[in-house]
Amino acid sequence: MKSRRVPGILVIYWHAPPYAATVLEHARSFRRHSAFPVHEVNASYGYPQALDRLEYSAVVLHYSLFGTLPYALDEAFLAWLDAASASYKVGFFQDEYRFCEERFAFVDRFELDSVFTLIEPRFWDETYRAHTNVPHLVHTLPGYVSVELRRAARRYARPQRERKVDVGYRARPVPYSIGPAGRDKTRIAEGFLRHTAGSGLNVDVTSARDERLYGRAWYRFLGNCRAVLGVEGGASTLDVDGALQAEHRRLDELEPELTFDQFWKSAERLVEHRLPYLMVTPRHFEAAALGCLQILFRGEYSGVLEAGRHYVPLEKDFSNIDTVIAALRDEPRRLDVIRRAYDELVLSGDYDYERMVEQLDALLSEEGVLPCLAQGARGHSLPKLRRSQVRGLVWQRARRGARAPRLAAARLPGVNRLRTLLHSTRRVLR
Repeated sequence: MKSRRVPGILVIYWHAPPYAATVLEHARSFRRHSAFPVHEVNASYGYPQALDRLEYSAVVLHYSLFGTLPYALDEAFLAWLDAASASYKVGFFQDEYRFCEERFAFVDRFELDSVFTLIEPRFWDETYRAHTNVPHLVHTLPGYVSVELRRAARRYARPQRERKVDVGYRARPVPYSIGPAGRDKTRIAEGFLRHTAGSGLNVDVTSARDERLYGRAWYRFLGNCRAVLGVEGGASTLDVDGALQAEHRRLDELEPELTFDQFWKSAERLVEHRLPYLMVTPRHFEAAALGCLQILFRGEYSGVLEAGRHYVPLEKDFSNIDTVIAALRDEPRRLDVIRRAYDELVLSGDYDYERMVEQLDALLSEEGVLPCLAQGARGHSLPKLRRSQVRGLVWQRARRGARAPRLAAARLPGVNRLRTLLHSTRRVLR
């Protein structure tokens, strides 16, 4: 059957809880803010057969598809993507410090027209331009201020005097191949606890993997903290040729109790010419939105955060810990930094998701992909895609042994269609 042209954007993403709220906020920002009609497909529900008959003006491949190997696109998705030669293809990538060779190969294999990357423009010649044929590169951030974040701030941010925790922090150990930047995530927790012991501060700081918080629990935690710790996101260097990961596997086999210092001493020779991959993260916007003073290791933070203006800088050797504690206890100074961070990062709108989507819309328009909001632009494709996605959810939940009432309450468009489908498939689900 001949494919029908759909004048809009298809966003393909992967979401299966538990997942940080920022992932879904990012994926759904296109539909909320784009001038184009936008359809969404959650690849975790499987390939929707309705796609076989549709060809979109543009396809956005979300970063949530590319976090691990193999990528979260099955053979049906890949075949459809391969056949979508007339669609303008855009890849949004994160965690680019690893699997570089596989990512570069994907970009060329499926002839992506543009890549939105966290790699700074000064390193493009040594990465995407050297290893791919992608025509357009756009620098972006890993997250922005969302409508949901503003709503969470209104709901969960307590007045400063009612907050019970002086300093809070949550992190988890990360692979050694991320380098010292990854080690900083646990070093700041360990060092802060050690240097503030006996200070009288009420500290809720941990880097234990099982202490991570998601969704509302995370926002409640932030809303109860006067201050939070933080570091830059990303990695110390891009592992362009996979040498760091290979070295870690080699050393780990030789020494099961391998420490980070042992690994980095051996691996540092592989990254004499480093390509830093450090940046501001969604956590910094979340802390600003919920009124937390940010105590951060010094860094560039993508040029978004300025030491002394948006956060209190903490030296990595903790040599200024007394100054940091004094700033925390100085209420007028603490509130001044909090207000400035909120005004310039959140209230200004400069870092809203709308700005990111405007970049995409402008690029598409420049490339001749024009918004079409005419009657019928959505046609019957969206209901068909929904039905296909609902079927995928039915079988996904059935495999997990989910009960029908929980499934019927799932937050999906077309809930009534879902209930009808449940009744019609009850015998199969049994």
